[in-house]
Parts: sequence; structure tokens; C-alpha cells
Amino acid sequence: MSESNPRDLTRQDSDDSRRDGLSIETAIVIRAEHASIGVAMEYDTVTARHGAYGEAWTLASQRLRLMEDRRYDILRILLKTGEEVTYFLDITEWYGKDESQPNLAEIAAWIDDDDADWNIQVENDEGALPPQASADRQGDGHSLETAVVIHAQTIWSSVCEECDFLILKHGPLADWTAEFQACFSRNARHYDRIEVIPRQGEPQTYYFDVTKGYEDGLHEVSMKQGLMRTRRNPGAYLRVMIDTAATARVFREPEAAALWAEAVALVNEQFERRQARRVLADALLTTRRLMRE
Repeated sequence: MSESNPRDLTRQDSDDSRRDGLSIETAIVIRAEHASIGVAMEYDTVTARHGAYGEAWTLASQRLRLMEDRRYDILRILLKTGEEVTYFLDITEWYGKDESQPNLAEIAAWIDDDDADWNIQVENDEGALPPQASADRQGDGHSLETAVVIHAQTIWSSVCEECDFLILKHGPLADWTAEFQACFSRNARHYDRIEVIPRQGEPQTYYFDVTKGYEDGLHEVSMKQGLMRTRRNPGAYLRVMIDTAATARVFREPEAAALWAEAVALVNEQFERRQARRVLADALLTTRRLMRE
């Protein structure tokens, strides 16, 4: 790593042999401008000693300890050999200094080319990605009676599924725009009415039954229009999907496997394998840290 890299390990006093990180007295000092860099530097510290995350070691637990005016992260890791090692990291310098979100391009550029080759797979899935949820094709969506049934269980997933249906009908996102005209309820069911304006041809109106993903207080035109804009922005969509998948996996939510599989596929399309695995690992570590705050 170059001296200009803000995550260079030389900034962590790594040449001090007394700071092995194996006790709080010899905690390794992590120096960073803000939390998103600091968390990744913690990851680098362990990787520099034991090898690639996910191959040579995994994170068993992580907790915060306050001692006088210092803040410490205590990482318990499990090595491939079965051995457990605990590291104490002094994070006082950047604790609480959060950026809104890590920049994916920046994270990818930080990857050390000498890292071991990453094998991107979803754990315990035998290498297979589960099929993505899809809208019910029994209805054409052009009337309330033939509304397309959306199977997603959250407002965000519902909007994504609506968008995916419209892509099948009208082609790539660049070929059309969408406007939410109404979000309404009838006979204990909840519906979205969306007008699609293609680059060529006449506007078309679609009705979607979003009862399964209904969330009280969020079933509003302005909210869903904003989510649709996010879904149509490739960079924003990727960021949201990674964060959503990481959160679901850390909290062991029922849909975690499917969300993680989709995030893996999306990230693998954007980055080389080593880079992709690093982006996913960073999201998991950041989510774990935020859980403690």
C-alpha cells in the first residue's frame, strides 16, 4: 500500500512490536478519519496477520468496551484451524465519526492485489442462487380486477418487484419512466397505480396489489416515488441492496439467504471477484459495528 492511502497499516503503529493486540494493554491503535475507513482498517489488521477473511478466518463476535477516555473494539475471530484469537483494537480516534455511506468505488480501489483469490458463494447454499421473487403473471395489471399481485414483504421490495415487472413489459430502464399516481386501499387490499411513459408509444397505466408488502404510514405516493428513483439509479440500487442484505444476514432474518444471494450476484457483476468479496465483507463488518451503537 502506498503512503498516500489513508488506510496504510503504517499509520497504526504496526512497527511497534509491543502492540500485538492480544490484550487491552497492547491494543493496536487504529487511526482513521472516519468510521467507514476505520472499520475497514480493523479488517485489514486481522487480514495482515491471518490471511483473507472468509478463507483463513471468520468473525465470531465483536463488542465495544469503554475504559476511561478510550474506546476499544474487541474482536473474537475463528481461524481455519479451529483456533480462536481475540484482538483488542483502540478505535478512540474515529469512534462516532461516521460518513453517510462508504463509497463503493473507493472500497474496491482499496483492495490489495496480493490478497488470496476470493470465491464468491452464499454460505450453505451449495453454490446455487435461489430464484428471485417475481410478480404474479396471471394479471396484466391494466385494471384493478387484473392487478398484478406483488409477493414482496416490504415496501422497498415491493417497489423493486414492480420495477422488475415493468422492465419485462417495457424493456431497459432508459426506455421508459414511471410515475406513481395513487396508493390506495379497497376491500382490505392495498394497491399502487403507476403510469408508465415509454420513449415511444402511448402511456400505460398499471395496477399492483401490494397487500403483502404493505407498511402502515409508508403507503404514500411521495415515498414510493422516491424508492422508484432509487431503484432506477444503478449505483443507489446497488448500495441499498448490499446494505439490506448485510443487515438481514447479521440479524438472521428469514429472507437473508435470498437477499444475500441477490446482493452477491449484483456485486459480482460490478467488480472483480476479490473486489466483490471485499465490498460484501465491508458491508457485514459495518453493519455489525452499527448494531452496537
